[in-house]
Amino acid sequence: MQRIFPQRVAAVLIWAVLIAGVLLVTWFVVAPKAVIEEPVPSDMQPDIQLADPPVIEPTALPAVVVYVTGAVAHPGLYALAAHERIGAAVAAAGGMTADAVYDAINMAAHITDGQHINVPTSTDRNPPAESTVQSDETQFIAINTATAAELEQLPGVGASMAERIVAYRTQHGPFKSLADLDAVSGIGSALLERLQPLVRF
Repeated sequence: MQRIFPQRVAAVLIWAVLIAGVLLVTWFVVAPKAVIEEPVPSDMQPDIQLADPPVIEPTALPAVVVYVTGAVAHPGLYALAAHERIGAAVAAAGGMTADAVYDAINMAAHITDGQHINVPTSTDRNPPAESTVQSDETQFIAINTATAAELEQLPGVGASMAERIVAYRTQHGPFKSLADLDAVSGIGSALLERLQPLVRF
């Protein structure tokens, strides 16, 4: 009878070695490798200082003050940003009234500090004609007796013109009408119209 016990033991040992080898290979392949980081000496670490980010504050535009008058709803002083235009100032004053002359000012122009913005009315642009009717208190100039200094008070009559009137009157006699006054050198129809309600003969 043969003894097979040593052979079985050898076979078992071989299988045990094979299984152990498979397990070792599997562990090296599947298991995560531990990463060991060695501490860096403090004297070799870079000196990095993290500064706080700068705080940027919004820049406020300086305010300017303008004075709005004329044909607007609410005349007065208004504070606006420096980049604003005249149109914004007029809008701040309530806008133009019905009698405003819309094209009299440039609404797109930039405003400046202390600026006076006056919106004219149609009456401002076309003032009523002066009445030629004189009141009872009107002081007439007697053209035939007035001195040269008195004649200078008339509109359009200067010192030289007054002297010519006196000289003509002395040479040719008193003036009888406005037409006679036209004979003086330098007096034309436009000046005669201005003198008509102010002189008497």
